[in-house]
Amino acid sequence: MGLALATMVVGAGALAGCTTTGKSGPVEVTRFHLGAPLETGTLTVEAMPGRDQDSLEYKTYAAAVETEALTHGFT
Repeated sequence: MGLALATMVVGAGALAGCTTTGKSGPVEVTRFHLGAPLETGTLTVEAMPGRDQDSLEYKTYAAAVETEALTHGFT
């Protein structure tokens, strides 16, 4: 009985190491350092063709992208 319990605890611990972290917000962005700052300017966020631009999901993501872009000098 003790060996089975120990095996399950070790197995659960090993699998727990493979889990992903929770999201910190509605948008995940990967940045690449190119050695030079990007030029700022006008940025447009649009829904994909065939998607509802008035949906709550789209508006949430668009607002998050807009907020982050404005903090980096985009308009």
